[in-house]
Amino acid sequence: MSINEIKRALVIGASGQVGGVIARRLVASGVTTCGTYCGHKPEQSSNYELQHLDLLDSDEVHKVIKDAAPDCIYLAASYTDVDGCENDPERSYAVNVSGVRDMVSAVQDKPCKLVYFSSDYVFDGLKGPYDEKAKPAPLNVYGQHKLEAERIIASSGLSNIIVRTTVVYGDEWQRKNFVARLIATLGKGESLTVPNDQIGNPTYNETLADASIELCNSYNQGVFNIAGQERVSRYQFAVEAAQVFGLDQSLIKATTTSALKQAAKRPLAGGLILTKAKSALKTELIGYKDGLLKLKELLSP
Repeated sequence: MSINEIKRALVIGASGQVGGVIARRLVASGVTTCGTYCGHKPEQSSNYELQHLDLLDSDEVHKVIKDAAPDCIYLAASYTDVDGCENDPERSYAVNVSGVRDMVSAVQDKPCKLVYFSSDYVFDGLKGPYDEKAKPAPLNVYGQHKLEAERIIASSGLSNIIVRTTVVYGDEWQRKNFVARLIATLGKGESLTVPNDQIGNPTYNETLADASIELCNSYNQGVFNIAGQERVSRYQFAVEAAQVFGLDQSLIKATTTSALKQAAKRPLAGGLILTKAKSALKTELIGYKDGLLKLKELLSP
């Protein structure tokens, strides 16, 4: 399927920080776009349809996909609370695995390309960074279920792109991502404790969206790592973000992952190798410093 064949798109999770950017980009390029949300409906400023979709509701999944009649589907929605998944694996499975299976079932007999967003949490973080051929070994429920979903997509027989990414940040109406929470916390003069032993590639959401659309609009297939160019610890990333936004970096306290006593284990030496994506893309995969500067410019009045 080429770019000229994609006339209608469905963005599942258009209320999120990745899906929202994708939906706006698609509309700007002239693609008829339907976006979905679950929970609170966000304020909408773009001229695309936005309707409710709960991945727990199989009938609703089938109906939304039938009504949208998409040439491509971007599945940017999932249950991303890693500790929540660990504490409630049934819910995680229902959303992150069964919901994906229902989506695949709904388009099984249609010429539709799938773009699925996965995570470097499919790896154990012992020998990162990882390329697309590395053997997955998830440490937690979230990673296990993302890997199961990847396998459902890959074995579906449908044209597909599986995007693995990590530490996504950027502008979003819910203000849930790491940088948004950091800005809010430090802006109130409150301290923030951040692990200094989790390593990954912070990924600007607008770059991720552009790269994902480019892959969808090509003849590429399979797994692609899409992330920021540079690997850095969460703590170093937080300090850089504080500097860029003129916040008090002394309020950021370094700690170890083990000291946080989180329900789910985290991969430590994580992150992704981007060689395959760089050879396939015109979109530049920028590093976290450039991404933070772009975000600051975007948020400036």
